[in-house]
Amino acid sequence: MSAALASAQVETTLLALKLAFLVLLYLFIWRIVRSAARDLRLPQESMILSPQQASALLAQPVARELGRLRSHAYLREAIGSHPTRAENTLA
Repeated sequence: MSAALASAQVETTLLALKLAFLVLLYLFIWRIVRSAARDLRLPQESMILSPQQASALLAQPVARELGRLRSHAYLREAIGSHPTRAENTLA
């Protein structure tokens, strides 16, 4: 009889552990869903500026001119240091 009693205790213990695991799993998933729902309700910050925000931060003509100057300086530097240019050869 003691073997049957021990077997019943093991089955009861396993059932209790299964139920505890399911409760913990449910609480974990519920917490994740609650956190995700809270994040969706809050206003989102964006790293991408809208055109209106960009023009407010930097005047358009200045931005165009700055970009043009940077691209010309880069091209002059790239062409000037190119190994096939006649004035860059040592011979």
